[in-house]
Amino acid sequence: MVIGVLVIGLGSGLLKAINVGVDPYMAANIGISNLIGWDLGSYQLLSSCRMTWRRS
Repeated sequence: MVIGVLVIGLGSGLLKAINVGVDPYMAANIGISNLIGWDLGSYQLLSSCRMTWRRS
């Protein structure tokens, strides 16, 4: 599961870096992280952990 999250994170980061667009979940995370003043990676990690724990 950790490897899957890592691959998805790297892919989303690449899409954001080359400006081809991202999925709605990533776009929401970008907006929220900018709004609260956090780095995208930190907020993405918190968000992914929250979603994982919620489903367990």
